Amino acid sequence: MNTVGRYMADKKVGDKLFSDLFTLKSDVGNPILRQTPILNDNRPAKPVTWVEKGLLKAVGADQGATPNMSLSQEGSNLSIEDMIRQTRRGLLVTFFWYLRGVPSEDQPLLNTGMTRDGLFLIENGEVVGPVQNFRWNMSPIVGYNNLTLVGKPVPMHTGESYDGLGTALVPPVRIEEFYMTSVSPAL
Repeated sequence: MNTVGRYMADKKVGDKLFSDLFTLKSDVGNPILRQTPILNDNRPAKPVTWVEKGLLKAVGADQGATPNMSLSQEGSNLSIEDMIRQTRRGLLVTFFWYLRGVPSEDQPLLNTGMTRDGLFLIENGEVVGPVQNFRWNMSPIVGYNNLTLVGKPVPMHTGESYDGLGTALVPPVRIEEFYMTSVSPAL
């Protein structure tokens, strides 16, 4: 069993998994996502709330949608500028170059990647300048537990190519203690 399977094996509906700021749905029929409303077995899909305010609401098969179908993470009306103004010190990440899973017995869904094409230092609510790109290691399970701000959701490609099949609605987020592990040689 993989680490995600082991992590989820003892989880049940109602368990607190993430920050109160995290709600994730399969928003079947969303006109922005324009994804199929039909399941692989030709049954009609239906909207499913997977996580609501950090609480597990649905798990397993036969929920009416697949866990990666028409994903939409709820947000707020905060703009990125509003979020920057509310940040004492941090990094503004404008682009993750790639994401790769890292085999780990200790952390389910551990991922790694690098920042690219714009990483900026925020001090006292203002962007003060660019910084060198970083390699990072983080599990979304840890990250979504450490949310402190969530902005307005925007469409985002879910694959590595911009013309890929998947799109999700994802807000910008502020994650406390995001693990930047080393300076990256990427420009």
